[in-house]
Amino acid sequence: MLQLFPLRTQESLSQLEAFLNNSDNMVALAKELSKMGGDSAKELAKKILYRCLTNELGQEFSWEGAKGKRPFKNLLLSQAVLKAVRFNKRTCQTDEDETIKTVKLWLVRAKDRVKNSLMKQEK
Repeated sequence: MLQLFPLRTQESLSQLEAFLNNSDNMVALAKELSKMGGDSAKELAKKILYRCLTNELGQEFSWEGAKGKRPFKNLLLSQAVLKAVRFNKRTCQTDEDETIKTVKLWLVRAKDRVKNSLMKQEK
């Protein structure tokens, strides 16, 4: 499944969601993602999101699904991210709220990152 990352399309995201429907697969992916490292839950969550989603796909989501976007919290991928932070020895004591705040902010800023990369390409 890791060869699909970063996910670029809704189709690849749907494939991942089907894969994660099996709890063994969910745990296996979360454990693999937890190995990405980082000194804090915020750092780890950001690394995981950059690894899993392109900014283009990320901008289609918000945590709650506000402003016509799709709700990220309903995806099994969101649960895998939260589990990965819990599985990491350095971040296992972190409150889930802190990780959720990081995910929310990453999703909000995805649109800006897309704009910035387009501006860099034009130069």
